[in-house]
Amino acid sequence: MLRILIAFIFVLSFSGCMNSWDKHSTTYKIDGVVVEVPVEIDGKPVPPDPGEDGTETLLGIDSNDNGVRDDVERWIYAKYQNSHPIVRQIALQAGRAAQMIIEEPKNAREKRIYLKSALDCNFYFKFYADIYDEPLLIDHIVFDKEFEIIQFNTPERVEAYLSYDAHLSGGVYSSTPIEQQRAKCDFNVDKLFGK
Repeated sequence: MLRILIAFIFVLSFSGCMNSWDKHSTTYKIDGVVVEVPVEIDGKPVPPDPGEDGTETLLGIDSNDNGVRDDVERWIYAKYQNSHPIVRQIALQAGRAAQMIIEEPKNAREKRIYLKSALDCNFYFKFYADIYDEPLLIDHIVFDKEFEIIQFNTPERVEAYLSYDAHLSGGVYSSTPIEQQRAKCDFNVDKLFGK
């Protein structure tokens, strides 16, 4: 009971900080601008709104089976629709990692590598790509508080994330060398650059 209360407080404490997001809408207010969810992006259809069914289970609905919940994927496409395709892929990689985390929070030490890889990819395109004559494509860390609020949007999901975090406690984790961060992207970067 206490864990559910903590999870509820966690969700409420950030709800005032986030952009307007109604999972049943075709528009979101992101950074003060009303943005429509695109019907298609990069030639692929955006998944349908899962509605209340998307919150009935821990893992929600992933209708296109890409490892990202439909409500999260819709938000990513709305938020990053005018960004470089690599930025959207970084956000989708983080979404996949977050799903793995809540699916098996007790295997945190094994599953953390997926989130770490998404963050390494993000760091490369935020801080270091220009060292290797590639553009810096993003100005923030995708897996931020807003992303967490969207991803962990039910008490059960928050509880699973907190369990994951607790299972990492006491561990010592190394950082990835800069020259290896690009390789942590789980998508074909060269293809998205047209190489």
